[in-house]
Amino acid sequence: MWNKIIAPTLLVVVFWLAFSGAVVISMYRMEQFHARVVAENVITIQAANALSDAVWRILAITLAADPACVDETSKAISNLERQFESHLRVAEETSFTVEEQQLSRIVRDRITEFSAKRKERMDASHRADSAVSLTASNAQLLGVSRPCIELRAVNERLASAASDRQSRFIALSR
Repeated sequence: MWNKIIAPTLLVVVFWLAFSGAVVISMYRMEQFHARVVAENVITIQAANALSDAVWRILAITLAADPACVDETSKAISNLERQFESHLRVAEETSFTVEEQQLSRIVRDRITEFSAKRKERMDASHRADSAVSLTASNAQLLGVSRPCIELRAVNERLASAASDRQSRFIALSR
């Protein structure tokens, strides 16, 4: 009786528990992966929005720049550039796809170029035409804004796809 009934039954129970445990663990890991991907994409979307906001604030300051207050304008822009840098760092840290990394690199290159040229224009030898030099870089600044918007769009698409996969996975697991 032991060899014919109990042993095969126990063997089936052990396999069933092992298989069920493996399935539960893999489902848990998959759910955690999708939740992490969505959270990382949301963080990158927020960083991209903050980047765009900083760009538009810099643009607003340059458009409203008073030639008599060049030092104040330069300080305000430098402050916004520091904020931009911190948001860009967050975006770079949470960028995992090649497309995200390329856009982050483009943003970094363009803001670095903008900052270098702005500082060059604000040099003491150019103070006489500094108001003109501030507004001369607006087109370049808009070039920084475009990849920020693209970065947000890419992450919105990735977050939506991950959320859809997670919803389908949860529906299948029930």
